[in-house]
Amino acid sequence: KASDSVLAGFGDTASSTKKPNTTPKRNDNTSKQPKYESAVACVQVMKSGHGMFDASYRNVCSYNINVLFCTLSAKGTGFFDCKRGNYAGDTIAPGKTGGAMGTGVPEADDPFQVLFVACRDPGLPIVSGFQGTRLAFSCQ
Repeated sequence: KASDSVLAGFGDTASSTKKPNTTPKRNDNTSKQPKYESAVACVQVMKSGHGMFDASYRNVCSYNINVLFCTLSAKGTGFFDCKRGNYAGDTIAPGKTGGAMGTGVPEADDPFQVLFVACRDPGLPIVSGFQGTRLAFSCQ
């Protein structure tokens, strides 16, 4: 569950938007596009903090996932700022870890939260909106 990924600095941050079920028109190639699933439940937060490699997460599923994340802070420091629409992404193998680090993490005097979304590979998370502390997304 996404709520299992809550830890200081991280939050239950994802909501997936599903496209309406429509019947494709004749010669409409969109019906051939594969459907990809959310993998937010695969993300387990390991630790959260301001230092190098101190905001990390693990893929607890048995397949690769594609994670997209950004940070939310009062001052808006750090390169991967959600409010500015700056995101970072990573593909994480089963049992492996990834994380926000370096210039992507806000300054030490700027408490932050990492917002993340994830899709089962080869699906890629596409953010369609940001509101408060939630990212709306779909897997494409």
